[in-house]
Amino acid sequence: ADGLPEGDFSGWLFTVKAQNGKGLARPKKCWCVLLGDTLHRYDEVRRGALTPVSQVLKGALCKSPLKLMGQEQPQVFKRFMDNRQFPFKLTWPDGEVDHEIVLAAATSSDRQSWMKALTASLKKLNTGAPTSGWLMKEGGRKRGFSLTGWKKRWFVLTPGVDGGMPDLQYYDTPFAPTSRGAIAVNKGAEIVPTDKTKKPHSFCITSQFADEPKPITTVLSASSGAELKKWLKAIQDSIVAAGGERKNTPSTPQKSPPYKAPLLRAATVEGSLGISNSRLTKMMALEPDELRGLRIKQLKALVEFMDMPVPDTDAQLKELKARYKGTSTSSKEIEDEVKRDMVKMIENRRELLSQSKKTMGLWR
Repeated sequence: ADGLPEGDFSGWLFTVKAQNGKGLARPKKCWCVLLGDTLHRYDEVRRGALTPVSQVLKGALCKSPLKLMGQEQPQVFKRFMDNRQFPFKLTWPDGEVDHEIVLAAATSSDRQSWMKALTASLKKLNTGAPTSGWLMKEGGRKRGFSLTGWKKRWFVLTPGVDGGMPDLQYYDTPFAPTSRGAIAVNKGAEIVPTDKTKKPHSFCITSQFADEPKPITTVLSASSGAELKKWLKAIQDSIVAAGGERKNTPSTPQKSPPYKAPLLRAATVEGSLGISNSRLTKMMALEPDELRGLRIKQLKALVEFMDMPVPDTDAQLKELKARYKGTSTSSKEIEDEVKRDMVKMIENRRELLSQSKKTMGLWR
C-alpha cells in the first residue's frame, strides 16, 4: 500500500485484544507489519502518525478457529465469522502477555498467508532463543534454606554464545528491568525432579558460582508436566553445552527412600556457645513471641543446635544499619528484624521435625 510501512509481511487486518474468548474493546482496522520478532499495528485513523502499537512475539503461538463439527467458537471469533471475516489469534501460553491478540483477515487465503508468515517467524525466533516462563521458587537460595516460602518468578535461561556460559536469571515480572538473582548453570551443575515438596512438578538445581564456597540447591516448581519437561531439557542441554555430562534425567521424580529427619546437633553446641543442651531443648518449645524475646546469641545457639546453617548476624546488622541510616529506625528495631528471620527458621525446622515425628516416629 502506498505510503504505508512494510516489513517481512504486511497487510490490513482487524485486530482486538481478548481474554477468555471475549474481546476487551471494539475491533479496529489496522495496517499490520511483521518485522523480525515484532508485530506492529498501525491504527487506520492514525495512518499519518506512524506510531504503531508493537508487540514482541517471543513465546507466542499462532492459532486458527477449531473446525470440529458442533464446536462452539469463542465469542470474539464468532463475531468476526458472522461478519464473513477469517479470524486467528496470537496467544502466550507461558504468560508473557496476559491477553490474546485476535486478528481477522478479509479472505481465507489472506489468513493462511498471515499464519504462515507468523509461524515461520515464531519458529525462527524460538530456535536457539532463550527459554523463559513462570516458575515457583522456594526462597532462601543464598542461605540454603527457605525463609520466605514460595514465590512466583519469571525465569530466563539464555544459552551460552561463542563458548560462553549459559545464564539463568529470575525476575519479578517479564518486564522487570533488573533480575532478582541468578542460578549457576555450568558443567558441574546437576538437575533432578523431586517429590519432596508440597508443590507438583518440582525439580532441584544444585550448582555453585566460582565465588560460592559450596554447591547450593535451588528448588523450583513448574505449572505443568509439559513445562517441567521443557525446563529439564533446556537446563540439561545448557549443562552439556557448558562442558558437563549428559545424564538421563527422568521427567518425573524417582521413588526415593523414606525421608529421615535431621539429627539435632546436641554434642557440639554446649561447648562452643556456653548454653547447656537441656536449656536449648527447652528453648525449642518456646512460642514465637517468646523466641523473639531471646538474645541474638541465644537464637544463634538454637539454630546451630537444630543443625541449620548459622547466619552471619554481624553482617546482617551492618547491612541493615547502613540501609536505615538517616531514618528513625532504632537499633532495637534493627535487631528485632534479624531475630524475626531466625525465629522463622526455627519455626520451619520445628514443623519439619514435627511432620517427621508424625509420619515415621523419628524424633530424636
